[in-house]
Amino acid sequence: MITDYPSDNLLENVRRNVEVNFPGKLKSSEEVVVLGHLWGSDITPLLKASNESGKDEQGDGYDLIILAELLWR
Repeated sequence: MITDYPSDNLLENVRRNVEVNFPGKLKSSEEVVVLGHLWGSDITPLLKASNESGKDEQGDGYDLIILAELLWR
């Protein structure tokens, strides 16, 4: 799962980068999920997407989170 600020332009750029570097992963196998997320907001959509991808059958979250560019006002 890749998240970024929930802006259509930003998320489309992330999707384009995934498609260039991992062709077909977004559309066919859904191995990569791209979602908008605003830090501090409800994480239910992130957990739901994890469950729907089949990667997290128990629905108990993530084992690893990698964070980058986390500067905020």
